[in-house]
Amino acid sequence: GEFGSDALDVKGALSSIERIRQNMRMELYMLLFTLAAGIALLIFYPPEPQTAALTWMILALLLAATLFFAQKVFRFYRKSYSMVFNTRESLIWFMYEVRLLIEMYRSYGITCISGGFFIGLIHGITRHAAMAERDFLAIPVITFTAGIAVNLLVYFVIEFWLYWFYGRYVRRIEKLLEDLGH
Repeated sequence: GEFGSDALDVKGALSSIERIRQNMRMELYMLLFTLAAGIALLIFYPPEPQTAALTWMILALLLAATLFFAQKVFRFYRKSYSMVFNTRESLIWFMYEVRLLIEMYRSYGITCISGGFFIGLIHGITRHAAMAERDFLAIPVITFTAGIAVNLLVYFVIEFWLYWFYGRYVRRIEKLLEDLGH
């Protein structure tokens, strides 16, 4: 039902919702920038001919994942502006949709980490093939180890990003819903 006397508490939820919307808008701009930067990087630093097909296949999958994720964020962003948040059910819907967005973001991040890792591994091994002739395992081991370290760092950055830009606002809405439920 309607909130009625809890209007002051709802203002806190509405400010959290607005912050989430602003973060989604920024996220869409960042996704567009990422797409453009990735394409520009490949134009100016193309893959080796012997690995070009595999690299382009992985990049096509990453592009598809980015477009899919951007489309989901955009639809939710647009729908959130057409809703009126004056009922407990509308806040619950929004909270669950943001939670779904967070999980999709994690999946998207893991997809990008994996794709970037494989492209980096392929690129690192083929770029340094002459060095690998002298010490066959040195370059792949160094590339693999550096890739794992960078991927772990990126994963922790994504987790922090999700908490800072979405999770803390979802927790505020959850707290309000708990207070309204009693």
